[in-house]
Amino acid sequence: SVQIACLKPSLMAMIQKAGEHFGAKPVITSGFRPYGRRGSYHRRCEAADFFIPDVPAGRLVQFLRNLPGAGGVGTYCHTKSVHLDTGEPRNWHQCGFRRSFALRVPALAENGSR
Repeated sequence: SVQIACLKPSLMAMIQKAGEHFGAKPVITSGFRPYGRRGSYHRRCEAADFFIPDVPAGRLVQFLRNLPGAGGVGTYCHTKSVHLDTGEPRNWHQCGFRRSFALRVPALAENGSR
């Protein structure tokens, strides 16, 4: 089962906004992970992996990376789910033990703040 009860409201709002944008209900595949890697936002209820049916991961990632408040946005080679967290804005892709990583300038909110 996927534990989502503790996920931060700001994270859930971004996931919901993505669903509204694409007109479909997001499916969360990973939420709180009590035994995740040290420093993981999943362990702090500040990260989720999810997908939106019939939306390619690349389109979802592009939307999320331009969403104010989005921290880490990542992709995997083995699943259609994408990662979203509330941490420092960064992009990454993980495939097995190989991982690419890049910091990103935060998106501006509608009022011009970050």
